[in-house]
Amino acid sequence: YLDKVVPEKDNDGFRLRPDGQRLSFVLEVASGGEFPEMVDAASLVTQHWRAAGIDVQMKPEDRSLLVTRVQANEHDASVWPGGSGLQDAMLNPYMYMPNSTYSFYGIPWYYWWKQTPNPDAEPQEPPELVKQQMDLYDQIQEMADPEEQTRLLKEILELSQELFLNIGIGSPAPGY
Repeated sequence: YLDKVVPEKDNDGFRLRPDGQRLSFVLEVASGGEFPEMVDAASLVTQHWRAAGIDVQMKPEDRSLLVTRVQANEHDASVWPGGSGLQDAMLNPYMYMPNSTYSFYGIPWYYWWKQTPNPDAEPQEPPELVKQQMDLYDQIQEMADPEEQTRLLKEILELSQELFLNIGIGSPAPGY
């Protein structure tokens, strides 16, 4: 697919954007703390992207710095663990839609939706599909029928699949 959309490469084998600049970004990952495996996982992913011609630079950093930078929307991309399954998504769908400050891919959209003033990042109106997710989630929170909540959540997840907001690389072990 990359060969179709970003076919040109420089002398080092890295893909070139339409403006002639390298396709590159910094991948920030929390080091140490409760998720020490994230640095190793990010290193593997970075190697695969580089092999595919994408100039990715991994930046391990303290969790508090990562969260501060992300919530100020001062990052290109980041690594963060997520849950799986309908129960996790119902309780906190941050990996599937920007519903909190831990939806690292959509911080300005979250600020727009919740009209949350933040001195570090400007709210930004999201794309239409994300607005649809937000409307559906508002409906879920207003109703008590579990079957209807599940139906609406499945719509949110279908939109998430269309939006491709995250790249999952593994599933967590069963939890509580």
